[in-house]
Amino acid sequence: MRLFPVVPFDGLSVNRDEMLRYLGYRGQALDAAVEASVNRCAALAEEAACPRFAAVEAPLEVKETGVELGGIFLAGEDIRLHLGCASAGLLMGVTLGVQTERLIQYHRRRS
Repeated sequence: MRLFPVVPFDGLSVNRDEMLRYLGYRGQALDAAVEASVNRCAALAEEAACPRFAAVEAPLEVKETGVELGGIFLAGEDIRLHLGCASAGLLMGVTLGVQTERLIQYHRRRS
């Protein structure tokens, strides 16, 4: 297995259209309060985020009911068909950092 180091990356930008989509907006006009709230939340998230990822390349073995990737069994016909021709894959972990989690918990308690 080949390990890829933890890598920081900069330039996180919250996609406000995506935020609104998750909030159920589908092209309707936003009132000023909602727009201000979305912009404030996006700015807080962008400031708090400290994105990182790590990955490891692992051997992949096709099984009858799924695939085994680096000792982890992933069950399902779709993943078996999707990865069936591969001999290796990447296991990846991603985080926005502990400050983002703290921010979410803080606002969850306040609401």
